[in-house]
Amino acid sequence: TLSLASALEVVQGPEAHFCAFDCRSSRRPSQPGRCFKAVEVYDTMGADWLTLATRDETMEPGDRHVLPEWFNLISGDMTWEGWFRVPSLPVAENTLMGTYGANHDYQGAGARAAYTDGASRRRHASVAVGPRGELSLTTNVGVSSGTLRHSVSMADGEWHHVAAIFTDVGGGQINIEFRIMWLEFSKLANRPIIMEALIRILRQTIADLAGSGTALEDVGLSISDALVKPTPVFWEYGIRVFCEINTRPDLMQAKMAELTSRERLSLTVAGATKTVRDIWIVIAKSYFVEDIFVRPSEVELPEELDAGTAQLFVDGFPASDGWVNYAKRTDNLGMDGELVLCGGRVGLAMGCQMSRFRLWNRTLTAEQLRALYPCTLPDIREVTGGASPFGLLASFELDGGLTDTSPEPVFQIPMQGLEFEATVVNADPLAAAWVPPGLIGRFVQGGRCHLPRCPAFSPTTVVRGPGCPLILESQVRFNSLESCEQYSSLSFCRNVGSSRGRPAVSSLDGCHAGGSIMSKGRPLSWRFVESENASASVAGT
Repeated sequence: TLSLASALEVVQGPEAHFCAFDCRSSRRPSQPGRCFKAVEVYDTMGADWLTLATRDETMEPGDRHVLPEWFNLISGDMTWEGWFRVPSLPVAENTLMGTYGANHDYQGAGARAAYTDGASRRRHASVAVGPRGELSLTTNVGVSSGTLRHSVSMADGEWHHVAAIFTDVGGGQINIEFRIMWLEFSKLANRPIIMEALIRILRQTIADLAGSGTALEDVGLSISDALVKPTPVFWEYGIRVFCEINTRPDLMQAKMAELTSRERLSLTVAGATKTVRDIWIVIAKSYFVEDIFVRPSEVELPEELDAGTAQLFVDGFPASDGWVNYAKRTDNLGMDGELVLCGGRVGLAMGCQMSRFRLWNRTLTAEQLRALYPCTLPDIREVTGGASPFGLLASFELDGGLTDTSPEPVFQIPMQGLEFEATVVNADPLAAAWVPPGLIGRFVQGGRCHLPRCPAFSPTTVVRGPGCPLILESQVRFNSLESCEQYSSLSFCRNVGSSRGRPAVSSLDGCHAGGSIMSKGRPLSWRFVESENASASVAGT
């Protein structure tokens, strides 16, 4: 079940074209005439975006509020893919598709104030488009890090196929642990400014020690109390630091080698800790800044772990600049409650069009992505194999509506909310970008599969050469696909001679209803009436 904003306007033109082709020179069976349906895409008009819910409407914490279909998607490997066009570039980086939406950093009250766990950290994965049309993929779910940048730009105003692929293999992680002496955890926990400064300096220190291009964002760090009582009368204050370092597998051994020296790590970490502003405030009584140290014997040697990775494909080619380590753990990258399409980051809209968006709970290869490009889609079973629903959890053609056309599973589970819902969301009136009053997104005819007029050659599945050439002045426009198909069925035949006193057209390998079939751009509302002959039904065209 899909909800659509009541104010949504559908821009209509001729719904179909009838086209006649000359197949005399073809060895294939003659197909002189066929109907082409007008294709629509969703256009935000710079005023809104589309949203898929990932949590229920309460936005309360806890797994029971996460929609079951979203859990099904993020539980393992997944692919997001669709066709996008950006006719006007955003002023600031915005979301093309992903969970960095209006809830992400929204500071208001009510349903759009996202639940957060910890220090205002929002989990997300997002493909973003920048002010110059540049595309990038980032995620911070779990202990994920990194950025992928693609060389293809959306600045050309053309349609591009964009796919984000997430998998639980292909990445790497290094864990390391140590204890810093004479810092009181209780004091540190009550002074968030000092805590934040300490964490940042320690992350940068570990990144520098690991080397091989390790960045600050590649290091995750947590601090806990390490207070011990070695004797009945002596308390030994300290904090325990646990670090997770994301890395590409090919750089794993080089970074491991840099972190195996306990003495080097102890001296470097202690020295960095002493530089934190006002660190003296959180030091235990009777001790001073110069007393801070790390025992080499309490440094846990680095441990190598497996992790996942992510890929960004544009028009079938992967991004080659950057790296994303995808280590989601048990985290939910849709915790903010929404996956947004064509805008919505922090409540800002952008000019964007979209078509044929899908969610898969499997990774798609470059070959499989390309197999889904044709306007006439192949049988999904031939692309992915397996059993229904073939890994396809949601499919939105966005051709005049928000209907989910994904296959039905073989076994129905009696559970509510098993279908993704798409909703149109208007830009936040409090947002920085001003939207003219009354401007709303709409479905418009267009997209890479739309034909504004008859093609020069008939579509063909034959690899060699084009199809049959178009017969000039053969276009007839109709207000509905049904009317066009009825006209097509009566206009041509394969096994009969002349019809109703009209001469047969030999080049079309059958009988022709006769009459000029040039519409001069005016849509026809032709309907078949059994008592009328075909030529009378289209009189004047």
